[in-house]
Amino acid sequence: METEIQMRERNSMKAFNVLKSHIVKVIITYGYDSRFDQAFEYFVRVRFHNFKEKLIQNLNQLEMLLKEEELHPTGGETEEVRTTGCWASP
Repeated sequence: METEIQMRERNSMKAFNVLKSHIVKVIITYGYDSRFDQAFEYFVRVRFHNFKEKLIQNLNQLEMLLKEEELHPTGGETEEVRTTGCWASP
């Protein structure tokens, strides 16, 4: 599981670097107004960071759910259901 997380993070970094190279090409284009550099860089950095954090949170939640499923492979049944075959009355 950890290698999949690392692979996704590596792919995210590759995508960010491609975007960054496109930004550099735009910046060196004649007529580009440098006043927008900082605002655009901030926007991209914040968006990427938020995406990356959300991805990490989702992967952590998925990992926790998978671990819970490994501990309780019957799919959420109570111990009473497994032993007696009946749901406990509330």
